[in-house]
Amino acid sequence: MKLYLLGLLFIVLLPLLSCTQVQNIGLKKHLFSIGPRKIIWLQVEGLHEEHFALLKMFNNGVDKKVSIEESLCFGKNWSYDLFSLRPSSVRRSLAQFSGSNFLSPKEEISKDIVDDVKRGLIWRQVAYTGAKMVFFEQAREEKSLLNHFIMKEEETLKDLSFYRMDHHIQINPKKKKKWFNTSLGEIPQEKGEIYYNYLCKQQKCKRHFSEEVIDFFVDFQKGRNNYLFIIRDTYLGDAIERDDKENIILALSELNQLISFFQEETKKAVNSDLLLLITSYNSKIPLYPKEGKHFSTPTDLTQMTFFKESSLLSPIWASGAKAENFCGLMEERELLNRMSFPEVRQKKFY
Repeated sequence: MKLYLLGLLFIVLLPLLSCTQVQNIGLKKHLFSIGPRKIIWLQVEGLHEEHFALLKMFNNGVDKKVSIEESLCFGKNWSYDLFSLRPSSVRRSLAQFSGSNFLSPKEEISKDIVDDVKRGLIWRQVAYTGAKMVFFEQAREEKSLLNHFIMKEEETLKDLSFYRMDHHIQINPKKKKKWFNTSLGEIPQEKGEIYYNYLCKQQKCKRHFSEEVIDFFVDFQKGRNNYLFIIRDTYLGDAIERDDKENIILALSELNQLISFFQEETKKAVNSDLLLLITSYNSKIPLYPKEGKHFSTPTDLTQMTFFKESSLLSPIWASGAKAENFCGLMEERELLNRMSFPEVRQKKFY
């Protein structure tokens, strides 16, 4: 009889026990039941988690946390496709945004696959929600996502506004460009348009990348309940390719400031419905010397090098809504499905 009563009591209490869960990830508070209505996606070429050790060394604060340490989840994604172990910057970038591993050169790809890739682009899917969408890119002309033939098709960009920031922007008098000026609050937001940073007209941008993005975002997100804000930055990758240690430190400092700002935004988000996602591709692993001078200036980095070839795995950091979906190892094509954005179709590209 006692066993019967204990069993009955267990059955009654089971639903209550099953609903109890620890609302933490890595000792940080987190709500697991809320999906994102706002997405900030920062994609950085060449970034590797060990790069942030440089900021600790140069700031003389090895015990001071850098921005990525505040992330809820850390993962890795395979950075290759079905045609190459180390695809070009543009192909690798577009693969993450479209969830497709079929981005071969134009002459080798069928029309059906092109159509699938275009439909799979995150901004084409999120467009069904009515969310406001912008794409902010800092990249040289040859590395711009706009160079890919899929991006040149008119319907690809019809749902979002595209903003370009380039220290080496080419001014063609025969081709009129549309401009934006964040410092003056002149930020047109027509869908399907490409805008260029007015402060970069003289072959050298007059403001830091992080300042431009933060001011742009503050203006953009006012009064918006759902949005997609994509930032793509290739300047760290450029500095690594040139072995430009000073600009590597500068690019990392800019990223650290930018990520810290967005980390705070996830904490302020109403009902925690904001997802911050930071991804990389073509990551270059640093090789630090075993011993030597203290790293206090870029000149002390003469013994530091990078692997010549990019890593086949690239890092992912996530905070906010559904951040738990980005812990662990995953394929790049899984990124969109892991966002759990309600209206993003659960389509897989095999």
